[in-house]
Amino acid sequence: IIREVNIDTEKIEKGKEIVFLQISDFHGSSSVELVNKMVSKADKIKPDAVFITGDLVDETTKDFDNIHILIKKLYSICSDIFFVSGNHEWNNDKKTELLRKLKELGVKISNNKGFNFAIRGTDINICGVDDSYRGQDNIEKAMKSADNKNYIILISHSPKIRDRLRGHSPDLIISGHTHGGQVRLPLIGAIISPVEGLFPKYDKGIYKLNNGSILYIDSGVGTSKLPIRFLNRSQMSLIKIVGTGRD
Repeated sequence: IIREVNIDTEKIEKGKEIVFLQISDFHGSSSVELVNKMVSKADKIKPDAVFITGDLVDETTKDFDNIHILIKKLYSICSDIFFVSGNHEWNNDKKTELLRKLKELGVKISNNKGFNFAIRGTDINICGVDDSYRGQDNIEKAMKSADNKNYIILISHSPKIRDRLRGHSPDLIISGHTHGGQVRLPLIGAIISPVEGLFPKYDKGIYKLNNGSILYIDSGVGTSKLPIRFLNRSQMSLIKIVGTGRD
């Protein structure tokens, strides 16, 4: 499904809207049908940029062909694709090969790197961190060129980056990793999720952090360990940043 998220900001001129598609935790699926469904939905959205927030592969993935097909088809819809690594990229023996090929396909590898990005006359900053779960993140390097006058988006695989901001306050943090717990119970929600533990507070959705940042956790496309989802459908996120500032 497509999960729509709307976020208002005074940093963007009133009436302007920027649309992003987030894809997380694909986990190297070999399903051509799944790729076609994802691309079809992306084509209807026609996003300004695509954020891939890690675990595009599984640690055991050896054949990247279906991933290459996904990226090529997404690129034909939107040429601005930003990617940050997750723990499964780091655990995959072919990580270097994967990153090299993604770069060849036009993907902007955003591990500990920031970008100034203009969309229809609006300047925003897109900053990415490498996987904090594996301690590979460098927030200072990622946000070095960020301008606080612009809307700042931080993309990270793990939502635990919230504890490693070191005084930085991006307007929006976009992450994945938790799978929304994969299995959820009525009234209770997620039972367990990676890093966050049992009955996690941060499992999926929008959270307002104490520093003023908004954290959004996408529950992802695929599964890991057990191929099961319950009350937690596979999803991509349509993120709309809506301007409320002065004309």
